[in-house]
Amino acid sequence: GDDVVLARLRSSAQKPGAVKLMACLLHQAPKAAAEILGMLTVTPAVEDSGHYPLPTRADLRKFRFVTKMRCAYESADNPRTEHKDTLHEYKLPIWEYEAERMMAPPWHRQLVGKSRRSGGPQREDYNEHTEEVKVKVVLVPNLLNIHIFMALAVVSPKDAAIFDTKAIRALQYCTWDLLLRPAVLMRIVFDFFELAIQIEWGLRGRQEDIQEQRNSPLNAPFSWCIVAAGCLRDWVNMIWWIHTHCSRRRSTRDHPALHDVWSPRAFFNGAFLLDLLSLLVKTFFVCTSLQLVSDNDSVMNENQQGALAATVM
Repeated sequence: GDDVVLARLRSSAQKPGAVKLMACLLHQAPKAAAEILGMLTVTPAVEDSGHYPLPTRADLRKFRFVTKMRCAYESADNPRTEHKDTLHEYKLPIWEYEAERMMAPPWHRQLVGKSRRSGGPQREDYNEHTEEVKVKVVLVPNLLNIHIFMALAVVSPKDAAIFDTKAIRALQYCTWDLLLRPAVLMRIVFDFFELAIQIEWGLRGRQEDIQEQRNSPLNAPFSWCIVAAGCLRDWVNMIWWIHTHCSRRRSTRDHPALHDVWSPRAFFNGAFLLDLLSLLVKTFFVCTSLQLVSDNDSVMNENQQGALAATVM
C-alpha cells in the first residue's frame, strides 16, 4: 500500500548516489522533486517524550530579525538514528536527551533558540518573538550538496514556487547561515575598504591641483597596493570558479541531466560578463598606474582617471 511505497522511497533516499539523483530530478522536474522532498520531511523520533518532548514553541529571532524558520544541519551520526521498517530499512533521527544528566545536545539550542531554558527542559520563556513551531527532519543525507544548489540555480521562473516549500526553504536557510553569511560579510568588509581607498584616491589632490582642475595624483603607493591586491584576488577567484565549474562538468559525464546543469551557459551569463568587464577595467587601471620611479608631480591622464571612476562605480 501507500506505507510500503513511502518506506521504499525513504530507504532509496538514504542510499549512496541519492543526492545526485535528487539534483537530476530538481533540474528536469522541479515540482516533482519538491513533492518528493516533502514526503521525505518527517517528524523525528523522540528519545524521552516525558522529560524532553519536541518543542512546540521557539524564539525565531536571529540577529535582531525574526525569521520564518530555524534550521540545523548535522551529520548522519549526530543525532543518533534508529532503523524503521524491516522490509525497506531507513534511518530516522532521534530527538536526544540524557535524562540522568538532564542535558540535550548543544545544537538543539541553535535550532530552538532561547525559548527553552537549559535548567529545565519543560519550562519555556514567552515573548513577542515566540512562535508555534513544528520540528521536522529531511531524510536525505548530505543534502547540502553543490549539485543540488546548481540545479536550484537554473530553475526556470515558472517553477519558482518550489522555493516556498518547506524542505527547499530549509536548504536556503542552512546554506545562508552555515556557509554563505560569513563569506559574504567578509567580502563586504574587503570591498568596502577597497572602495573607500579608491574614492579617497580619486578625490585626493593638492591645493594647486584643485585650482588648476588637474586630475588625481598618480603617485599613491599605498592606494595602488590595495587596489592591485583586490584586482589580484578577483582574478584568482574568477580563474578558480571557471576551473571548478569545468571540473564539475567533466565529472558528471555519466549523468546527462547533471551534465546539462553544469553547462557553460549556466556560468557564463550576464552577471559573469559584467564582472569580467569590471575586472578588465580595474586591471587596465592597475597596469597603467604602476610607477616604477616615484614622481610626486605626476597626475593621472584622462584614461586612468576614467578607469578609476569606472572601478568605483
